[in-house]
Amino acid sequence: VPGNMTDALTVGAVAWDTGVLQPYSGWGPNKQGVLKPDLVAPDQTTTSQWAGVANTGTSYATPHVAGIAALMIGADPSLTPAQVKERLKERASQADSPDHRRGWGIVSLGTLPSTIVAIRGHWAETSIDWAFATGITTACPTDGTPNSTCPELPVTRDEMAQFMWRSKSQPTPTMTATFEDVPANASYGTAVDWLAEQEITLGCTTTTYCPDSTVTRAEMAAFLWRLEGKPTGSAPAAFGDVTADDFYDDAADWLLASGVTTGCTPTTYCPQGLVTRAEMFTFLNRLAQLS
Repeated sequence: VPGNMTDALTVGAVAWDTGVLQPYSGWGPNKQGVLKPDLVAPDQTTTSQWAGVANTGTSYATPHVAGIAALMIGADPSLTPAQVKERLKERASQADSPDHRRGWGIVSLGTLPSTIVAIRGHWAETSIDWAFATGITTACPTDGTPNSTCPELPVTRDEMAQFMWRSKSQPTPTMTATFEDVPANASYGTAVDWLAEQEITLGCTTTTYCPDSTVTRAEMAAFLWRLEGKPTGSAPAAFGDVTADDFYDDAADWLLASGVTTGCTPTTYCPQGLVTRAEMFTFLNRLAQLS
């Protein structure tokens, strides 16, 4: 059976209205012990040949997956079949807990690939695509090149302000911050005004914001925690390099408990490490998924 081939993308069927697995949908594994099916999709559709007549079956589930794959390739023609397959699985409904009945889960388009070919295979590829698709970033700050990113470049405080502000749909502040080093016409001025108004930042001093300074993981933890309203009640993270006296202690506890970070190792947070653009996009993407 072609669907049992190890390299084939196998699609099972679920009811379009309930998501319940259909009894005629095949289960795995295949003879080689490989997890099958890879995905499941809605099993009902209509066709132009029989207008208005609903048809069901795995033959109608598969085109849903093919259509999403076509959209992915249209957005990024450089994608290989293996990359398309992996992306489909990453975006499915049970990507973290696949099984032999529903595979990686119900197929979902998610965020289309950006046109940044250079990030293919990067560990933060999905979050970078998300950041471009949502307008959180549009270019690499070193040269302003559109559809370019610098994933390993440290984030500066002016960039951080804009990324956070955009992640909240660019709200309009009702006050103007009085930081001496933020010009009235600064591209990041409105974002800084909003962060100050929400008390997400107090500045690097009482009168300055230090827009060109980089951001440490300790600082980012505090910023993200404040961005989300200072959630309480998280269990201690038990990072060996975070103490109860640290200003970011509650923030680090919450970041770990909510899955926004797993630390730089299982037992350390690396608070003095600089946050890269890839990490920033990943943090914000995970925050968005909590909503």
